[in-house]
Amino acid sequence: MTDTSLKKDTQPELDEELLEEAMRGTGVSRNETLNIALHDYVMAKRAVRRRALENVRRKSAEGVYDWDALEEADR
Repeated sequence: MTDTSLKKDTQPELDEELLEEAMRGTGVSRNETLNIALHDYVMAKRAVRRRALENVRRKSAEGVYDWDALEEADR
C-alpha cells in the first residue's frame, strides 16, 4: 500500500484562490474549509464506489456475468 501520511510539520501547496473561494462559500475558517472539502471528496468517492458495486450486483443478479467462463479462464 502507498504511504500517504503527511508530516504534521509540513504545509501542502494549496491553490490559495480556490481555497479563498471555498472559504467565502462556506463562511468558516481555513482549517474547517479544508476539512469540509476533504469530507466532501471522500463522500463523493464512496458514493461512486457504492454505485459501481450496486451496478455489479445488479448485473450479476441479471445473469450478465458468465462466472463459469471466469472460473475456466483461471484454470
